[in-house]
Amino acid sequence: MLASHLVDWLVATRGCVRLGGAGVAEELTRHDAWPRWARVWGRARLRRMGPVVVSAVRQVLAPASTTEVPLTGRAPSECAVRRAAELLCGIDAREAAGAFDTE
Repeated sequence: MLASHLVDWLVATRGCVRLGGAGVAEELTRHDAWPRWARVWGRARLRRMGPVVVSAVRQVLAPASTTEVPLTGRAPSECAVRRAAELLCGIDAREAAGAFDTE
């Protein structure tokens, strides 16, 4: 649930184009990037989930980019983030299907 809320908030506040761009991962890993969510979910949980959410969104929006957090594509939170990003940013799931392929 937290993952989906964070994606919704990120898209609403930053937009799909900006989230797919360079530098957003560094900006969103700062401790002060999630102030309103820290009150609700706690800083420890955000420190754990924030980088995963940002990496998963970037894999959907910019699959060729590298991520700081390795993703398996199998965790429920990763699937929720991926699907939320696809829906909110109007990405066809077939186009984004390769974002979590593991060979």
